[in-house]
Amino acid sequence: MSELLLDSRSTIAPIHRDIWGLAAVAAGPSAWGSILMAARLAGADPGPWTVQAAAALSASCTLAGGVWLLTLIVNRSGGRPRSRGPVLQVLAAGGITLADLVDRMAHLTPNGNSADLRLASAVLLVWLTREVLLRRGITLSDLGIGSAGDRSPMGRLNGWAVGVQATAVIITAGYVVTLLSLYAPGPQLQQPQHEVLGVHSDLIHTTRSLWTSVAEEMVLTGAVVALLSAARRPVWQWVAIPVALRLIPHLYLGVPGLATAITAAGVVYLYARHRRVTPLIAAHFLYNWQLIDLLSRMTPTMPSRTAAICAVLAAAAAAYAVQQRFLAISTSQVWRQPPPSPTDRSLAQPAGLPYEAGRRDFRQPYGRAPRWNRAVQRNGSPKEGDSGGSSRMRRSSTSVRSRKMRRRDSGV
Repeated sequence: MSELLLDSRSTIAPIHRDIWGLAAVAAGPSAWGSILMAARLAGADPGPWTVQAAAALSASCTLAGGVWLLTLIVNRSGGRPRSRGPVLQVLAAGGITLADLVDRMAHLTPNGNSADLRLASAVLLVWLTREVLLRRGITLSDLGIGSAGDRSPMGRLNGWAVGVQATAVIITAGYVVTLLSLYAPGPQLQQPQHEVLGVHSDLIHTTRSLWTSVAEEMVLTGAVVALLSAARRPVWQWVAIPVALRLIPHLYLGVPGLATAITAAGVVYLYARHRRVTPLIAAHFLYNWQLIDLLSRMTPTMPSRTAAICAVLAAAAAAYAVQQRFLAISTSQVWRQPPPSPTDRSLAQPAGLPYEAGRRDFRQPYGRAPRWNRAVQRNGSPKEGDSGGSSRMRRSSTSVRSRKMRRRDSGV
């Protein structure tokens, strides 16, 4: 047991290095620009050197992400990619990195931000996140992207329900931002947000919305929680780290930017409960792309916006009721971490083995068992593959059978 605990502790540092590396590639330049804007709002003068530092940081994060991706591809192919597939992947990764670098460097703004499309950056983030998770034995289907269960009728219903709840969380956080900007004291952003971010066309608005959704939901929420869950880290880290990673890039908003913590905590809860990141990405993209302007046009006054928020929360409550009634999902075990397995000695990939050799499914059952299995569990003979609390019954029934076999062999 001590050897198991020692091996488990030895994986904490590599897991956290992966998390901070992904966060730096996804949000490093944005966080730096946000800190500079927050300093200007507070009355400080960061100095002209910060713009050159922002350019250097943006180039460094892009190049670091590209080199990291190339290293993972080469290691996955055995160290020397000679077949056509790995060679094409190396060339494609290098081309995407170069396109992202040119896009970022060609559109730098005087305040340290970049008015780029970030379409190549979104592709680079998705690919890099896939390779990093695959090295830890986690696939995109484990993350909640394109899994077979999600394409079933009940899986689609659950996906729509998660999307509605995520949209309600994001809209509510936007409403809190409006309240804080109207009534809260302290420094606040006075310019329009799209001007500060360098969004000057519909094309940039669309691609930037896609990049933000991928960076914040897939990387800063899904990948971070998946890695922490696989490393069996405490639950408070599941919430604290994604909230901090999402809050820092929004410091440029001033005091209203603190409402971003509501979005971060809400989507972490939804992902920890359902392990579905695609509805979170879709809800975030839809909100940034259209819902902000739509809500501004349809609810010009605070009473009308309050009524709209109440309607959105009612829709989220209805989606929650659908999950409780038809999907048998309970919140009682959402944050319960699975016990360590005796065979799970380390998350590190064994040297010389393909990724699939070290794979393990981190998607542990967080809900109660399906309704058609509860009677079977009460009778003490759970079916194979049951979820929820059936593992304890399976162990107890196995021990009963073992005692009966020992009595039979001893002639008692």
